[in-house]
Amino acid sequence: MTGKRVGFVIGNNYPNSNKELRFAVADVLAMKEVLLNKDICGFDEVEESIDDTFVDARIKIEKNTEKCKP
Repeated sequence: MTGKRVGFVIGNNYPNSNKELRFAVADVLAMKEVLLNKDICGFDEVEESIDDTFVDARIKIEKNTEKCKP
């Protein structure tokens, strides 16, 4: 396989809301470690969006997508 392997993970506990979660952020950070582990997935880079607003997450996704263009 050629090219850089770039991943993106999103975790949102929805802090200070009536739908607050307890472990979404912890789960996504653990998944990031799995993706970066050379013995398991071996991604070159994994960006994250943690407890971001929709707009902030969208900006990060768009920046991350730019990295994947040839």
